[in-house]
Amino acid sequence: MIKVVVLKLVSGEEVLAKLEREDDTFLVVSKPMVVQIMPSKDGYGVGLVPYIHSKTLGDYNIAKELVICMAEPDVDVEKGYLGQVSGIQLA
Repeated sequence: MIKVVVLKLVSGEEVLAKLEREDDTFLVVSKPMVVQIMPSKDGYGVGLVPYIHSKTLGDYNIAKELVICMAEPDVDVEKGYLGQVSGIQLA
């Protein structure tokens, strides 16, 4: 089963990612996306942009000391994230 997490980093960024594994020092994630507020026709909405634009494949090590909070995202947010990173829209 895919474990999607939302991370709040000390930088203020909110990151959605697939948690692959963790150790004492790092969270190892894949497909990290930063949550951003974006203008929409209804005012403002939420958009997802790549965490690092120059790397799209493989795992990322995020130091645990840089993470303020880790939680499971809301179901709708998780579906939107999985739809964007997989290209498959979930019902």
